[in-house]
Amino acid sequence: MNVKKFFTVLLVLLLGIVAVVGGVGMAWYTTSPFSAGEHGNALSSIGDDGIVNFLLVGQDHVGENTDVLMVLSVNSKTEKISILSIPRDTRVHVGGSNRKINSVYSYAGYKGLKKEELLIKTVSQVSGLPIHYFAIINLQAFEDIVDELGGVEFNVKRAYHYDDPLQDLHIHLEPGLQVLNGHDAEGLVRYRHDYAMGDIERVAVQQEFIQAMIEQKLRLKYLPKVSEVYDKVTDNVISNLRVTDIVSYAGSILKYETNTYMLPGTTKAEAAFWYPNDDETKALIAEEFGYSAEK
Repeated sequence: MNVKKFFTVLLVLLLGIVAVVGGVGMAWYTTSPFSAGEHGNALSSIGDDGIVNFLLVGQDHVGENTDVLMVLSVNSKTEKISILSIPRDTRVHVGGSNRKINSVYSYAGYKGLKKEELLIKTVSQVSGLPIHYFAIINLQAFEDIVDELGGVEFNVKRAYHYDDPLQDLHIHLEPGLQVLNGHDAEGLVRYRHDYAMGDIERVAVQQEFIQAMIEQKLRLKYLPKVSEVYDKVTDNVISNLRVTDIVSYAGSILKYETNTYMLPGTTKAEAAFWYPNDDETKALIAEEFGYSAEK
């Protein structure tokens, strides 16, 4: 078994809810196992500050909405990983009107624009973070990976029951410590039906699940599963990551301290948006991600 491939899958696991989510049989490690999409000039060049930012996107089954948005920032100088979750309802101004950030990707496709480029630029604008790499993972990949790795043990804190035939979404979970398969894990991280704070509470559950998955699955004993995981992931990911990129970051990332944050903002009773707070965001990005307002 190729150890480089093992670390590739480990990094893909760590890069967000895809991890929610890499190269067997690769003749050249400079190639990419994924479709690269159309990111245009949206990606930034990596500087000498030791910081590399990955945009991690989870895509739902309907209309190409991107309901999971995270920026994973790796700082080799401080040996820390900072993860910024961006609520799906975050209000952004795109195409001459206000819309939720989770609709930007599908909007670009409808208008014949480069979908990856518009989404990356929008995330960078609202967060203040340059994006160096991106990975867009559909939910089928998430389910497949969880199943291939034998499920994830998770303490479900309440009952979850919701059915949406349009999205083929059927969530039925009872409280308690249990091993979630791919279907149930997807239901857990997508649920927000009766949350008082809507997507804000869902983000917290997503982050808790990611932590559990990282702690349980980033272990060498899962090495024999890498082939199966790799084969399922490659058909369900759009990314500019090459195998060499993944391998070069994997070893160090596994050792770094990880902290999670959410894009600062607020809700209003009369609207379904999450309104970003620009001043608080700038302060958070400067203090925890190493980027001042001038960058």
